[in-house]
Amino acid sequence: MKRIFILIIYISLFVLLAACTNEEGLDLGPKKEVSSYSSKVYKIEKNSTLKVDCDFGNIYVYCWDSDEIKFDVKRKIRGIGDKAKLEKKLSHFKINSDSSSNIISFSSKYEGKDKDAVDNSIDANIYVPRTMGDIYLKLDTGVIKINDNIKCNLKTEVNMANVEVAGLEGNIQALAQMGNIRLNSGNILKESNIKLGQGHINIKADFSDAGFGQMETSLGNIELQVERNSLVEFETVGDVEINEFKDAEAEDSTSKIKLSTSMGKISIRKY
Repeated sequence: MKRIFILIIYISLFVLLAACTNEEGLDLGPKKEVSSYSSKVYKIEKNSTLKVDCDFGNIYVYCWDSDEIKFDVKRKIRGIGDKAKLEKKLSHFKINSDSSSNIISFSSKYEGKDKDAVDNSIDANIYVPRTMGDIYLKLDTGVIKINDNIKCNLKTEVNMANVEVAGLEGNIQALAQMGNIRLNSGNILKESNIKLGQGHINIKADFSDAGFGQMETSLGNIELQVERNSLVEFETVGDVEINEFKDAEAEDSTSKIKLSTSMGKISIRKY
């Protein structure tokens, strides 16, 4: 009987504590998503510069036949509990955009206490002319994807994110702590430089006008598909699986690219 009495007391205390905790705001249940939207358009001059700086989210770039840059932004909060409380957290996103001296800038930071790349992020859909001056995309965690062919000088800087470009005519500068970079077609110009801590490099392009450049990953593979008439010489450091340009005459080359991987394979194929 004594044991039953003690058990009843424990159960009563548990129910009481649970009720008190719930009154203090403990949220229970499956995660749900709330969101809000905003849009901004800037008229630009030819060869303007675009600068984007985000902490958590996905950056999607599209090309259109317009002399404007448009930002369509979706803020997203995922969490459990009361929907109204989650919606209040949408105000923790600090999003700014500006246009000054042919430079269009956009930034997004989440300033809430519960920072999480999965639960607190944005989708930034950016529409730009098919020809730009410089495009600089900086992202901590997420995805960068350029969905159309574009002519510009492209610079990306990420902590943990994959970068994919449909097509590029121009110079590319890419820096990443962790993430893959993929270029599906292009004409690489000037002195391009790619440096990854961890990640794969996959590029399909013409390298004839690339000048002197370097592509490096500490942990990952380098896979190049090079236009077969490209006048380019490749210097390789690491395990080379195949190099179909190894017999190219150095004196005929207009470009020289150094490829380096500490742990991974290098493959260079013609197309």
